[in-house]
Amino acid sequence: GTHHPALYADSLTITSMNWVGEEIPAPLKEKGRLRAHCRIRHLQPLVSCEIRSHSSGLFEVEFEKPIRAIAPGQMAVLYIGEVCLGGGTIAARGASYHYKRIDLPH
Repeated sequence: GTHHPALYADSLTITSMNWVGEEIPAPLKEKGRLRAHCRIRHLQPLVSCEIRSHSSGLFEVEFEKPIRAIAPGQMAVLYIGEVCLGGGTIAARGASYHYKRIDLPH
């Protein structure tokens, strides 16, 4: 079905990040992590997340709740409040809830 745990994951990796201010936000640059919100589809609600930067230039996003149908090639857009920080291409999604043997929250 459309709500099978194999369709849900709670993390993704972003490559080719484009920042609105043309540089990494200061808290992310200084601490390597930042609490924010993310959207992977135009009309999807914003979801709370933590962004972590890696020396490789990739950014890992971990969500507070599972997201359905994260797909490489889609765009992930990051926000603080309603202010857009930037966005980038999803390189990979994290392991599915089915793979991790985690039940979906009700």
